[in-house]
Amino acid sequence: MNRKIAFSLLCILITVSACQRNEPESSAIKKDCCTNRIQEDKAATKVMGTWNWIETTYFSETQGKLLKTPLNTGKKLTYTFDRDSLIISSEGSVTDRVRYEIGMLRDITRFPQDTTLIIRLSDSRDQKRISLLHFCGDNIILVNSYNNLGGNIMLKRVG
Repeated sequence: MNRKIAFSLLCILITVSACQRNEPESSAIKKDCCTNRIQEDKAATKVMGTWNWIETTYFSETQGKLLKTPLNTGKKLTYTFDRDSLIISSEGSVTDRVRYEIGMLRDITRFPQDTTLIIRLSDSRDQKRISLLHFCGDNIILVNSYNNLGGNIMLKRVG
């Protein structure tokens, strides 16, 4: 129970700090990302479609903030969300295919006040990853930087 409370508080802290921090100019993150809350039932429809990878921001205790972009990696990734699966492609070749579902943080914590959107990804070996899901203008951000294992992935809708 204490772990659930700690995890919930950590996620809330990350969400609040993401709304208030000033990003360096090299980042594509907009300052108005957290102004409009998207309801769970509308989020699944809003995420469907094709998205280009803009950047991934990693946070490391030893190295600080690390930023990967198509320019500094030479990779052009496309994320395509259909009704229940996500296909990640690199220059036309599929690199990953996972199932996904959108929910709320309260699905994990069981606290009704946890209304932050999450996205659950399940690969073919049924390993699950969970990220916070933020809509930010024409972009979405998959927040997975609450530990040193992941980074925040920003995608921009194609078209």
